[in-house]
Amino acid sequence: MKPALESISMEELVMAALWPSKKPMTVGEISRRIASLTDSLRAAQRKQGIAQTLESGARYFESIVAQNALTRYRLTATGVEKIRQRLGQWYPKKLEWSHLQEKYLPATAVGLCIDSVAVGRNAKQHIKAILLLQRAELADMYAKLHPGPPKLAAAINLITAQTVKAKNATNEKAIMAGIVSQALDQRQAPPEPIPADASVPMQSSSIPPSLAQFAQTVKRIAPLTPTGWFGDDKVLIGHLWQFGHNAGHWSHSLTAFKMNLLEAHRQGLLKLAPEDMPHRRDPNDMRTSAVQHSNDEYHYLRTEKG
Repeated sequence: MKPALESISMEELVMAALWPSKKPMTVGEISRRIASLTDSLRAAQRKQGIAQTLESGARYFESIVAQNALTRYRLTATGVEKIRQRLGQWYPKKLEWSHLQEKYLPATAVGLCIDSVAVGRNAKQHIKAILLLQRAELADMYAKLHPGPPKLAAAINLITAQTVKAKNATNEKAIMAGIVSQALDQRQAPPEPIPADASVPMQSSSIPPSLAQFAQTVKRIAPLTPTGWFGDDKVLIGHLWQFGHNAGHWSHSLTAFKMNLLEAHRQGLLKLAPEDMPHRRDPNDMRTSAVQHSNDEYHYLRTEKG
């Protein structure tokens, strides 16, 4: 996902360039100052855009013709007030171009208001955190967990926790445990020997009640799973487990869930199905859904939906 950035106009860039300057500046000097912020424009395009901005913004820019006939520009009081309100609410006493270039303009682009000494001091960390959360589509979840501007360490913890499905996004111990759990979930337990008559479904009298109840629950929940469908009668095991786990229908780990599925499949209570072309599917879906037994590998639960 591409981060959602607020638009910054050429007029605002020119204002920001002129604001901390002690002396009026020429178009060329303004162009060189904002060059690194407008690398998508050629020098001639940048100068043209600056010149047009200066000409059309008489309220904000004052022109001064020097003895060498070069026209220089500085902000009017109206221009200073406008850019001050646009970029923040708190500024250091000695404002420099580097402050605007490295903190205030990027902060404005990501929607961060620098309104205090603390936010200004940590602005770069806040900006990075906002971008990471937007990219991971977790900005709203972070806002519910933590008030105030996002902190980089907390944002990384939340993203990591969601990646490994840790139960507590604010607890380092839980996050580290989630990483280990995910690593274990990707490895199947050694398969049990298959009895010679395993292809024949066992009679209901020899099926453990807990397994029969598990199979009934899976059959009931599977059609409700919102994602992971292939056709109308096969759902990815990883998606099924995640949906049921999040909704509280079962508390099994992914590994335990797969082992129960396999046993229910062997007993004829459920039907598992392989993916014939796994190289064409999402690798993560294939990895989290894979149930291996001897020479067979299953990825789907076949449902009664179709």
